[in-house]
Amino acid sequence: MFPRAPVLALFVLAACAEVPASTCFFGEPCADAGGGATGGGSATGGGSATGGGSATGGGNATGGGGAQAWTPIDSIYNSLGIDDVWAQAVTALPAVADAPPAYTAVQIDAVPSISASYGSSCPEGFRGAVLLPDGRVLGIPFCAAQFILVDPEQQKATWVGSIVHGGPRPLPLTPRDFAGSFGGGVLGCDGSVYALPHAMTNAVMRITPEDDGGLTFASVPLPGTGVRYFNGGVLARPCSEGFRIIAAGLGGLFALDPYVEGIQVQALTTVTSTGRRFFGVARLGDGTVVSAPALDPDLGDDLILKVNSRTLEVTALAAANDTARTWGLSTERDGGALYVSESGVAKQVLGGIPGSLPVSNTRWPTNTLTGWILTAGSGASLAAWREGGTRLQDVPLDAGVAGVGAGRAGALILTTSGVVVELPGLMAPAAITLYVPTGGAMPGSLPSALGPWFNKL
Repeated sequence: MFPRAPVLALFVLAACAEVPASTCFFGEPCADAGGGATGGGSATGGGSATGGGSATGGGNATGGGGAQAWTPIDSIYNSLGIDDVWAQAVTALPAVADAPPAYTAVQIDAVPSISASYGSSCPEGFRGAVLLPDGRVLGIPFCAAQFILVDPEQQKATWVGSIVHGGPRPLPLTPRDFAGSFGGGVLGCDGSVYALPHAMTNAVMRITPEDDGGLTFASVPLPGTGVRYFNGGVLARPCSEGFRIIAAGLGGLFALDPYVEGIQVQALTTVTSTGRRFFGVARLGDGTVVSAPALDPDLGDDLILKVNSRTLEVTALAAANDTARTWGLSTERDGGALYVSESGVAKQVLGGIPGSLPVSNTRWPTNTLTGWILTAGSGASLAAWREGGTRLQDVPLDAGVAGVGAGRAGALILTTSGVVVELPGLMAPAAITLYVPTGGAMPGSLPSALGPWFNKL
C-alpha cells in the first residue's frame, strides 16, 4: 500500500452552464439528450419514459408517466464463478511476485492477413479485446474490417462475423485520432460481449458465445442520431444491481443500461463546448469508475472524471500530466488505477506517483494478476509496473521474433493461462502477438481474469 498524494483540484459538475442543449448532467433539469425522456427527467434511451423520472439503470424506466417497464437482463456471472464485488475478487488474487513475468513472444496471423484488412487512411487495426468465458479472445475492430477471434492455446486467429465497414472513412478528428468502427468492448452480465460504437456506427454489437463454440452477432441501435466516439468501457457495478456499462467518449462519460428491449444511454458530462476526448475507463475498488486523463487541445490541461456508478454523480479531478495523450488505464490490487501516456509516463489516478517507462507511445495497459501491470509501446520490450510501488522495469522478450521491437502500441488482454494477447495497434498492423509465460502457466484463474477490473477496454 502507499499513501495517496493530494489532487490538485476537485469540483463536482453540478450546473448546466456551458452545456450544449443536447446534453444532460445527472440530477439537473437540463434538456433531453436525444432519447424519449421528457418533463424534467435526465433519462435517455430507447424507451418512452415520460414525466419526472430519471431512469438511470438497474430499475425500470417508468419515470412517473406510466411507461412500460423494461426487462432486466439475467446475469450468468454466478454460474461462471465471476466475482463482481471487489472485496471478494481481490482475495482470490495471488501474492505479488518479486519480479515481472518473463515471456516468449509468438506471432500469429489470420487468413486473409491482418495487414490486408485495412489501409493507411485508418491504420489502427483494433481498439480493445475481450476475454470470453471459454478462454478465447475477441478482438474489437477499429480500422479492421471484421472482428477477430484468437485462440491462445491453439495459437490461431480467425475472422468472425460480417464485414463491419469496408468503404472510405471520414478524416480524423485530430492527427492519430481516426474514425473507427468500434472502440472497445465489455463482457456483459449475460456473458455476451458488447462492442461499443466509435464513429462509423451508432449501434452496439452484441456478440453471444454459443455452446458449439460459434458466435451470434446482433446489432443493437442506440437512441439518438449522433456518434459518441466511445473509447473503452467497463462493467460499472455488480450485476445484482442491474447491468450497467460506463464508457468513455467524446465530451466525457456515458452510462449504458442494456435491457432485453434495447439499451438506454445517458450522457453524464460534456466538459467544454469543444469537447474533450476520453480514452479508457477503469472500475476502482470503491465501486466508482474513473477515466484516463483527457487533454483538451484548447485549454491545455488534463482532466480525470470520476463517476459514482450507482447515483451517476460525476466529479472532475484536475491532474497535472505531461500534456501527452493518455490511452487506457488498469485497476491495481489496492483498488486504485494506473494510466500511461504517449510520452512514456505512468501515473496513478488519485495518487500521482510518476515513473518514466522504458518505451514511448504506450497504450492500453493490462493487469497480469501477478502484481505487475504491462503496457506496450514503440520500444523493443514491454514495460512493467509493480502494483502499489514505484518500480518500473523492462519485461524481457524473445529477440528472435520477427517484427517485435518495430513499435506496436497495441491493446493487451490477459487470458486464462496467463498468456497476454496483443492486438495490432497504431504502429504495427502486421500480426497478433502472444506473450507466453516462460515458466509455464501463471497463477490466477479464469473467473479472476474475467473480472470487470481486469477484463475491459
